[in-house]
Amino acid sequence: MPPTGERCPVGSIDDVLRRLVEVRDRALVAATPDTVDGVAVVAALLHVVTCRVADLVDAGRFAAPAFLARLVGELADRFTAALELHAAGSPATPAAWRLLFDSRSDPSVPAAAFAVAGVNAHLNLDLAAALVSTWEHVPPDDGGPASAQYRDYCLLTDTVETTVDPLREDLGASGAGHLADLAVRFTRDLAWDEAREVWTDGADDERRLRSAEKLDAIAGWLARPLLGRT
Repeated sequence: MPPTGERCPVGSIDDVLRRLVEVRDRALVAATPDTVDGVAVVAALLHVVTCRVADLVDAGRFAAPAFLARLVGELADRFTAALELHAAGSPATPAAWRLLFDSRSDPSVPAAAFAVAGVNAHLNLDLAAALVSTWEHVPPDDGGPASAQYRDYCLLTDTVETTVDPLREDLGASGAGHLADLAVRFTRDLAWDEAREVWTDGADDERRLRSAEKLDAIAGWLARPLLGRT
């Protein structure tokens, strides 16, 4: 579970946007003028994704807006929680996020790699847990392919994919585009199915921990080559 501390009211997309701007701006202030800061890159990308989601909400594109807004808030909460854990030197910082935060000032890592590594941690690690936490407040529907929640979930992941797609040609390293595909396109079925299994199993602390450890191993495996840590 995220540590205690200041939190935006989960479910408010405007507050999520505000928090992402704050994270980005703090990271930019701390960065040196001639380096790219990985945390600022990730926060900026997530802000773009969230703005696009907000526009889709305003256009009435989401069939289960309460579910969607809660999910967006839960995802943001996990990003800021990981930042807080890492800043405190906590060994509980998830590996997928720790690899990115440890590399945030590495001049050999292109901005696109930071962005994709952030999306990888956000989705391949955090998304399943965020779904389970969302269902504690907005009960799940039947979860089938035609269900409102699943369609909204797909629209959310499609929005992330559309935002990340232009970054592929900036990754440079051989095979990095394939890693971007794995980091984003592999996510949809993995996170949804994992969350449904955890929820069906009762979603107790032990079951959530087992799920988080498994997903962090997958996300960490994807993050290492993206960040030059092979």
